[in-house]
Amino acid sequence: MKKPSRDEVLGRLVASATRFFRGAGDEAPIVGSTVPLLPGRAREVLLDHAARIEVSGDQQGVIVFSLEERLAQSLARRLGVAQPTLAHCADMTGEAANTVVGNARRELGANFRISVPTCISGRPAELPLDRGAEVRVTAFDWRGGRAYLVVCLGLEQ
Repeated sequence: MKKPSRDEVLGRLVASATRFFRGAGDEAPIVGSTVPLLPGRAREVLLDHAARIEVSGDQQGVIVFSLEERLAQSLARRLGVAQPTLAHCADMTGEAANTVVGNARRELGANFRISVPTCISGRPAELPLDRGAEVRVTAFDWRGGRAYLVVCLGLEQ
């Protein structure tokens, strides 16, 4: 399998996130355009919960999946948690990120390696990304909540 381009990886990730939301409920998310993240705007895509996954192999970089609290709660309820706590929401964000990136990884091949998600609750002061590569952001609106898929690939080893 040839090395996928950054655009191909990004397309697979967006498609995987779309499938994730569609599978979590009876409706597809509204998917925004994928745009570059401008310098100084990182806090805008850091919602109440975020999960960071490092990528190695054919691609180098970081993927962050960020969810609003109400979206994380909605997802947790769909999995049977009657009254989701902060810990449930953090776990749900990590599970969502792992599912989205893991499913894309299956399509991208064994040389697209991913780490275990690191979860962050609260709104950190900065986006936990590596420096030196273009950062692309896609917004997802689903059931009254918002999520962001933040992809930073193409870093030199």
